[in-house]
Amino acid sequence: MKNYLIILFFFLALISFGQEIESKTEIRKNAFYFELGGNGGFYSVNYDRIVLSGKRTHLSVRGGLSVAHFTYLVPLEINLLFGKRHNFFELGFGETLDANNQRAGGGIGFKHYLPFMRFGYRLQKKVNDGGFLFRAGFTPTFVVDEGRGFPIPFAGVSFGYAF
Repeated sequence: MKNYLIILFFFLALISFGQEIESKTEIRKNAFYFELGGNGGFYSVNYDRIVLSGKRTHLSVRGGLSVAHFTYLVPLEINLLFGKRHNFFELGFGETLDANNQRAGGGIGFKHYLPFMRFGYRLQKKVNDGGFLFRAGFTPTFVVDEGRGFPIPFAGVSFGYAF
């Protein structure tokens, strides 16, 4: 957890010291989208919010949900967007919570925490240009099994609406 906080502070420093923060951004701040592949398994439904915005850099947070065979996957992510107008390089990290509702005694419990990274492209229009959102990215996920960790290469494509 300490490592995630250090990385988050690094991203915040990039935004605050790398350029002036504008009081009003031209990019839409909210988005709903459907992702095929990626860190939500076969698919996920997601909400994304840009929380800090600069001239060419934006910081967003994302939460999603995927359900398959009595298992819930909950991808949580922090993304840094680099670019101008509506084309962005997306760099992110997060964790997918793997919840299984077949626990002894009923109820839902998290059985795995799957950290991941994102390297991708994001098309998100300005406020006056319509709300189409497209994302494509490489999302390696790190699985820890019996004390050994290993990466699994994943990729995902997203389509949605920004508002």
